[in-house]
Amino acid sequence: MDAATGDGARPLVEAAQVSYVTSDEFTTVVDHLWLLICAFLVFLMQAGFAMLEVGTVRQKNAKNLMIKNIMDLAAGAFVWWGFGFAFAYGGGDYSGGPSNGFIGAQGFFFIKGYEPCDSSETCLFPIQPKYDSYAGWLFQWAFAATATTIVSGAVAERCSFLGYVIYAI
Repeated sequence: MDAATGDGARPLVEAAQVSYVTSDEFTTVVDHLWLLICAFLVFLMQAGFAMLEVGTVRQKNAKNLMIKNIMDLAAGAFVWWGFGFAFAYGGGDYSGGPSNGFIGAQGFFFIKGYEPCDSSETCLFPIQPKYDSYAGWLFQWAFAATATTIVSGAVAERCSFLGYVIYAI
């Protein structure tokens, strides 16, 4: 009896169940992929604006300008995660009612609804963040950070770093 081929014994590999992707699953994957590709392209605009801005300032201010661009990304990500995305797309009002039509009031720090985690799901916090698409968040964050960087070029050599930090946040 040959163990490698399975002659005379049960097969080494069981027949796999064939599972096909549904149209809805495929659409979701393609939508998320498209959002990620576009987010990365917009994110590359950040580097392009940084190079453009550095080319328009004196050499002594180039480092300051690049620090502003990195600060836009880092601080912008935290502020967008905590407050910006909820204000832009949160919807609802603070009492859980319908949308107020002006500014979002739910979803701060990705927490939508204060429900305890299911025991069947892995959860890092006692409150499970409910959000549909992190790709959508990344896409919108890339635009928010890039818009802030455009202003850093407009105020290059005209504004102190502290003044720019106050504006950016």
